[in-house]
Amino acid sequence: MNTRARKCIAAAAAALASLAIAAGPAAATDSSPSPSPATGKKITVPANNVTFALATSNGKTNDGRQVFRYTAKPGETIRDHVIVYNLGRVKGTFAVYAVDAQTSQDGAFTLTTITDKQTGFGSWTRAGKNFLILPGGTSVVVPITITVPKNANPGDIVGGVVVSDVPQRPSITSVQQSLAVATRIGIRTIVRVDGKYRASVKVSGLTTSFTPSLTHAGYGSYTMSWDVENDGNVRVAADRTVDVSALLGGTVLHEERPRLDQILPGDRIHESISIDNVVAGIRLTGSVDAAAVVLEGEVTPEADGVSSNTDWAISWIAVGIVSLIAALLILLVVRLRHRRRSSGSAGGSGGGRHGGNGGGAPTSPAPDLVSSEVSR
Repeated sequence: MNTRARKCIAAAAAALASLAIAAGPAAATDSSPSPSPATGKKITVPANNVTFALATSNGKTNDGRQVFRYTAKPGETIRDHVIVYNLGRVKGTFAVYAVDAQTSQDGAFTLTTITDKQTGFGSWTRAGKNFLILPGGTSVVVPITITVPKNANPGDIVGGVVVSDVPQRPSITSVQQSLAVATRIGIRTIVRVDGKYRASVKVSGLTTSFTPSLTHAGYGSYTMSWDVENDGNVRVAADRTVDVSALLGGTVLHEERPRLDQILPGDRIHESISIDNVVAGIRLTGSVDAAAVVLEGEVTPEADGVSSNTDWAISWIAVGIVSLIAALLILLVVRLRHRRRSSGSAGGSGGGRHGGNGGGAPTSPAPDLVSSEVSR
């Protein structure tokens, strides 16, 4: 192998750490993942494996960019290049194409597959060569053209330029099916279309619930679930604060959650929390405050997105215990009053029997009878 070939292989391998995007499905059995960077070290490739790499290019060689990043006006055409390397020893067939990017529900940056409908970057971009057949140890520069529609909305359009091996499998009857099971690597690409930019996030779909404990009277678990949505038109990170307060118990939770690194425009990330051993506070109110963090350019973030929800937080076991105690107290009071009434009634009857005039007032003693004699 000549000096120039060694330099190409070393440059491609060094770029893989930042250029490779683990966005595709499982690798095909007749290909292996691209090698890890090993600058200054010899790259060993299994004899029968198709091993490849992708890098940005200035039209001639690898130019070392980590991301394709452009600013364009509606209707503008952007031209650039990628370089594809066959790092193995055997001839390989490769496909070069573009796809849209998306933010997964758990916050990961991913690329759509070739079988998905492309509505943004994937539909704007074309490769000068869609399929390549490269002998082992060779590379080729491929032009790419990005055509921004005249009616394109302002903001960030994100996707990836992808190279994939093309597995030769008898069971696969179409190119799309073949590429859907292939190994692929890609270069992240961001096109910011000129116009009015909005950096904004909102909290949507907030649900809360309180589940009383069956074993711990007066306590339960409180659950919150929500989505953080990028309702602006540029990529943003997001900070969130979660608060839970009780009507009769003050602050239950105040939590500043770790920053979400990136949400693409129109995408959302799902989050949830569950708090155990929460004191039943009759009413619990949960709220989420989300703030957009600008990742690129001088864009003023809009006001925070806030959502809140309130639930009854009642421990029915505690209610049952209190109700039982109240019922026993009421029964005790009733019985005491009944006894007092019975006792008073008995005392009143005895006094009537000893009374002379039935009016209850003391009577004067009867005067003594005095005999008298009448003189004649």
